Amino acid sequence: MIWIIIAFVIFIVAAVIYRVSRRKKDKQLAVPKSEPPWKATAQFIMMIVVSLGVLGAMLYIIISGQHSDELQKVAFGMVGLIVGFWIPS
Repeated sequence: MIWIIIAFVIFIVAAVIYRVSRRKKDKQLAVPKSEPPWKATAQFIMMIVVSLGVLGAMLYIIISGQHSDELQKVAFGMVGLIVGFWIPS
């Protein structure tokens, strides 16, 4: 069980690193060009921080096994949502 979790965390980290390197390569940010560059960087950093925070909380719910089946289903859904957000389409 622990190997599956470790592999999943490595997959998430690799997806985030790939997405970051791709953004740097393409130099495409979601902020209009009239915005200062530090705002785009701050927005991107907050996207990473919020994603990691939610992912950590949901993985705790899944791994601990102390929560109901319904809450674990929600946690799995949230993890899937975050993975789907970070994997480029």
